[in-house]
Amino acid sequence: MTTIQASQVQKLSSNFPVYMVYGGEPLQTLETSNFIKAKLFRKGYNERKLFEVDTFFNWSHLLRARHQLDLFSDKQLIEIHLHKNKIGTKGLNVLVHFILNQPSDVCLLILAENLPYISQKSKLFMLIQNIGCLIIAKPFQSDHVFLLWLKQRFKSAGFTLSQELLYYLSQFCSGNLPAVAQLIEKLILTHAMSHLDVKDIRGYLNNDAQFSVFYFIEMMMKQNLMGTCQILESLKDRVEPILVLWAIIREFRLLIKIKYELNSGKSFDKICKNYRIWSNRALQIRKFLDKTTVFYLESLLHKSLAVDIISKRLQPGLVWESLTTICLKFAGIKTHFSTIEEITI
Repeated sequence: MTTIQASQVQKLSSNFPVYMVYGGEPLQTLETSNFIKAKLFRKGYNERKLFEVDTFFNWSHLLRARHQLDLFSDKQLIEIHLHKNKIGTKGLNVLVHFILNQPSDVCLLILAENLPYISQKSKLFMLIQNIGCLIIAKPFQSDHVFLLWLKQRFKSAGFTLSQELLYYLSQFCSGNLPAVAQLIEKLILTHAMSHLDVKDIRGYLNNDAQFSVFYFIEMMMKQNLMGTCQILESLKDRVEPILVLWAIIREFRLLIKIKYELNSGKSFDKICKNYRIWSNRALQIRKFLDKTTVFYLESLLHKSLAVDIISKRLQPGLVWESLTTICLKFAGIKTHFSTIEEITI
C-alpha cells in the first residue's frame, strides 16, 4: 500500500504500473507528474499517449490504446487527465478493467482534481492503492505549512528571506504556488543578492500579472475606485478571470472570519496574530471592516461563488461583467443594505 504526499515523490525508489496524482493544486500536480514522466522515460517508456477526459470522452479509446504500441517504442506511458470531480460509473469500470488487464510494457499515470470522498472509497482507488502509488497534491491546509514551503522553496534556489518578506508573501500568495515559483525563476535570472527583503521584490510584484491581482485586492480594500478600475482593466488582458475570483473569494472568506471574531469580542490584535496578518495590512482591514457588516460580505461571497460557477462554464453568463460588478461593490462598499438584490448581477 503506497500513499504519499507530493513533496515525497522524489524519494520514490520503486516503480509502479499505475500512478494517480490527485488533490488539484496546480504546481504540485505539474512538478509531480513531470518527475514521474522523466523517471519513466529513463526506464524506457519512450512513447506517451495523452487522454483528456471530459463529459463527452469515449472510454473505448483508452482500451484500444494499450494494444497500439508504436513499432519504434519499447514501453508506453498512458497519461489521463480527469477534468471532472466525478469520474462516473463507466469511467471507474473502464479504468479498473484497464489496470487489471494492463500489459507489463504499459504504465498508467492519472492526474485528477479534488476527488470527492465517495470516489476515494471506490474500487479503483483501492486498487491503485494496493498495486500502484497514490500521490496527494492538495492545497496547503494551514498558513504554517505554506510558510515552511515558502522558506524551503527560496532556500533551494539559494535565497534567504527576511521575516517581514516571508509573512508579506504568505499574505499575498497563500495558495498561489505557481506565482511563487515564477517569482523565484525571475529572481534567479536577475537578482544577485542572496538575502531578500520586501523592497527587493516589490518591483517584480508590480510587473507580474499574477501578483497584480493582490494589489488589486489592496486597492479595493482602500476604497480606491479609480485604482480598482484601472487594475481591473489591465487584468482583463493578462489573466483569466478565475485567478481574480480565487483572490477575492479568499479575501471575502478571511474578512468574514475576522468580522465574526470581532463581533464575538475577540481582540483585533490577537486575531491578526492568529491569521498572520502583517501590521500595514491589518490597518487596512480594520478600517474596511469598521464600515461593513458580515451580511454584506457574505452576500458578496455568495455572488462571487456564483460567478465562479459561470467561469467554469457550468452555467451561462458573462464572467468579466459580473466580476466587475462585484469588485466595484467591494471598492465602494456601503455600511448597510436592506436586501441581497442590491448586488444582484
